[in-house]
This record gives sequence, structure tokens and C-alpha cells, in this order.
Amino acid sequence: MAQALAHHFQSQVLSLFMTCPVVYADKDRRILGKHINISEEKISTDKNKEYFYDFKKMNVVLNQKSWQDYQNLIIPGLKKANKNILSQLQDDSYSLSFENDLHHLNSKTAVCILVRRHDQVVGYEQQLKLIELSEFAEGALVNKAGHNLMIDQPGLVSFYFEKMLESLTKAQLTSN
Repeated sequence: MAQALAHHFQSQVLSLFMTCPVVYADKDRRILGKHINISEEKISTDKNKEYFYDFKKMNVVLNQKSWQDYQNLIIPGLKKANKNILSQLQDDSYSLSFENDLHHLNSKTAVCILVRRHDQVVGYEQQLKLIELSEFAEGALVNKAGHNLMIDQPGLVSFYFEKMLESLTKAQLTSN
């Protein structure tokens, strides 16, 4: 969605920060990473035990803090989600008619892309190619992280997001 907005409003979008961008909505066109688990400690699953399997399937770094973050950040959405609509979207593919055009953004659009080596949902190889979109693009291939990057490596996400905000602030100061 962020890529579509940036594509349609190129003169208005200054920057994109993406942590799990979908390059191809069609799952068959994706090159996926190999998911792993890194268990750092025994985890108490007193609450939400029925979601623990999904947690292990989506997260790479498994410890009490990541389980707590998963419960706070992911489970509320899972509980509220309309599973019928989500299933229909997945079955019908949610690709946009102009999906291939999304790879051609304004060359001045600052882009920060964080990709995860172990992302078995959208992968990372095709996302790395998005960095070539702009001379203002940068990115990182993050080890020990899967599709839930903000839970697996929250410090890195914060670092790159703050760096992006800082560069936007500097750009605005120099343009005024």
C-alpha cells in the first residue's frame, strides 16, 4: 500500500520506510527465505497458549520478551481480524493492476527498506532490488529476523526509523 501511494503521489511523498514490503502479491512469484528459530530461553506460555505455535512459526528470536511483544502487538489484531475476508483476499490475490509500475518511483524519494533473511512470508531477495530505485535509497539485510522484524530486532527498526526521520528533518531545513 505504501508503494502504491508513493507511486500515485510521487511529488508529495518524500520518504518510504518499509519493513516487509510485498514485491509480488502472487505468492508463486516470491522468493522466500528459510525460516529458523533461535530459542534463547524457556518461555512461559500461561496466557494465549493457543497462539504459541503461530508465534514460533512467524518469529525467529524466541524469548520471553519476544513472546510478550507478540501477545501485545500481533494477537489483538488476530483476534479482531475477519478471517473470511482475509481468506478471500489471499485466495483472490491482492495484486494491484499496476504492481510492476511500483518499482519505478520518483528517483528523489528517500527509501529505507529493512529485509529479513529468514522471512518465509515475503522473502528478502526481491526486496533488496527495490533499493536500486533511488539514489536516496538504503536498506539492510537483517540476520536473526523473520517477518515480524519489529519483534525479532526492535532496536534495529528504531535505529533506522530515527535515522530516516533525522534525514528528512535535515532535508527540510536545507530546503527552507
